[in-house]
Formats: sequence, C-alpha cells, structure tokens
Amino acid sequence: MSSSWNVLNDDNQDSERHELYLQRKAQIESFLRLYNDAIAHRLRGRSAEAKSFLETLVKESFFKEQLDPINDVQTSQPHQLQYVVFKNYARYLEEDGNLDQALSYYKKAHRLTNRDEALALKIARIMMQRRQYEGAVALLKQVYADALMEEHRQNALRAMCEVFFHVGDTAAALKYTKLALLDDDGWATGIWIFKSIIDGHLQALASLGYLNADVNPEDLRLYAVHKSRWEALLNAHPEARISRRPAVSGNHDTHVAPCELYLEDASWLGLGRLLLNHIRSDGPQLSAAADAQCIVIRIGSELRLGLPGIDVDMAMSAAMPQTPPPQQHHYDSDPVASGLSETERPSSPQKRKAADASGSAQKGRWPNAKCP
Repeated sequence: MSSSWNVLNDDNQDSERHELYLQRKAQIESFLRLYNDAIAHRLRGRSAEAKSFLETLVKESFFKEQLDPINDVQTSQPHQLQYVVFKNYARYLEEDGNLDQALSYYKKAHRLTNRDEALALKIARIMMQRRQYEGAVALLKQVYADALMEEHRQNALRAMCEVFFHVGDTAAALKYTKLALLDDDGWATGIWIFKSIIDGHLQALASLGYLNADVNPEDLRLYAVHKSRWEALLNAHPEARISRRPAVSGNHDTHVAPCELYLEDASWLGLGRLLLNHIRSDGPQLSAAADAQCIVIRIGSELRLGLPGIDVDMAMSAAMPQTPPPQQHHYDSDPVASGLSETERPSSPQKRKAADASGSAQKGRWPNAKCP
C-alpha cells in the first residue's frame, strides 16, 4: 500500500514538474516572438517601436530573475533570451544618451557570461566616460589577461593606458603605454600619452625643479630619438591629443563643467593664494558649487593639477603665514591604485630603483618589455 502510494505520488510530482516546464517554455517562446518583432521593427528603421517592445519585455518578471552565469549563453534558451534583450535595450539607451541606465543593462547582460570580451570593453569605455575609473581598470585587466582575441587584448591595453593617464598615475601610464607601443609603434594616442608625460616632466623640472621619479633615463632617450617622428604623426592625427579627465571623488557631479584657474606663480605659495582669492571672490555661493565642481589649475596652456571639489587645505596652508609648504602625496593613496596587485602598484620614489637602460635596446627601437 505504502509502495503504491509513493509511486503514485512521484507520478503526480513528475506531472506537476512537466506542467511547469511546459508553461515556462511557452512563456519563453512568447518573449522570443516579441523580441523578434522588436528586431524586425529596428531593421525597418522603426527604432521607437523596437525600443517600446524591448521596454515591455524588461518589465516582465522573467527578466528580473538572476540566472547563474554560464560560459556560453547559446546553450541555454533562458540565458540567451535575457542576454539579447538586455544588450539590445542597453544599445537604445546608449543611443539616447542615457549612459547610466545603458551601463546598468549592459552589466546585466555581461553578468550572464564572462566570455563576451567585446561587451566587457564596451562597459569599460562607458565607465571611463562616466569617470568610474576604478571599475573600468578592474574590467580591463580581466580582458587583458583572459582575452581569446588579440584585438580585444590590445584594445584593453590601450584603454588602460588612457585610464592611468586620466587619473595621473604616470608610472602605470608609462608602463602600459610602452607595452602598447611595442604592439604598434604608430598608435597616435599612445604616443600622445607618452609625450605628454615626458613634456610635463621636463617643464616641471625646468620651472619648479621637481623631478618625476616615474620617468627614467630610458624614457627620456626614447623621447629624444622619436620626438620628430612623433610630432609629425600627431600633426596628422590631431584627434589623438586627448585631454586629461581627472576622476571626481565622492558625490561630485561630473556633468558640471570644471572651473579653470590660471596660475602665474608656479609654486605652492602661489597656488594657495590663487585658491584663497577664488574662495573670497565667490563668497557664500562657493559652498553650493564646491560640492559639484572640479577645479582645474593651469599654468600657461598646460594642464597641471585637477582638484576634486575645493578640498585644497594642503595647498591653501602654503599661503598662510608661518606654515611650511606641505609634502606632495604619492599616487599610492589614490583609490584606483588600491585595485593594483603588489607588482603593479607604483612604488615610492625611495623604493623605486633606477632603470638600467644599458643594452636594453638598439638606438631608435623600443626596449624589451615584459607583460604583467
């Protein structure tokens, strides 16, 4: 009796599971038809209708389920459906300029599989536009280490060069840029990054007597050897001359245009006086603007310093009587550096060994470099 009941009970459970399976299959097929209709509208140039179909889909409870990540979404119909819907909807949001929401849906698609290198690079690029540099670096390092396609590996490497240039990590920017130029010594943006760092080093050395310990003699030799060719190449590719976009910390609004101040007295004392005059001139209105604005200090036409908000006690103290000039802080304190491994973190000037350039390369050629 007991045995017969168990068998009957198992049959009932199998029947219920099968019914749920059929319902799930019918639901997915219905969503696939709606998705195919959206793609058909897009192919006919009806973008508004296509986006409306996708908006209807992402509101369904099925698309709020968090499926476990798999290597290949093609092997699972539920994964494939969520993936294509999230990715295509994010594309419309990106085209509309809604980068924050687009980034959210691209991440949803990427979470389903970690094998879409092109999607990972797209996410990293949007994060760079949003100045979310720490997250971008983590994603780019993953693509650079695991990429199956050489094109994706090179694109990840180049994007890392730009990130470290933007955040002012000259040690990492030089390291990755030299690796990228080993792959392609005609990459104009990489040449601009390398040249900009060396130019800034030489200008600081001439005007302030400040030596950038991240620049070694071999970097200066390469700069001298290639300078003429680089300048000609950059003149032919003016779009490669990217501007630094420092990260804005805390809750600062990156949509607010930075305030640019011009420094004539290139010293800590001069910087402190400049900032004090700026605060006094803005008066009571400064506090509201300071929470959402980045102050950019320029000497002549060259960008020298980006200060998030007005947290400039270090510089301002130099303008106060009987206060010694503050010590410059090394980039190790930057949040982006905290994501680097011990071998990739920029070391302090005291610990950094001088580069031995002897015999590293023939004249006019890049020295041998090892990938991290």
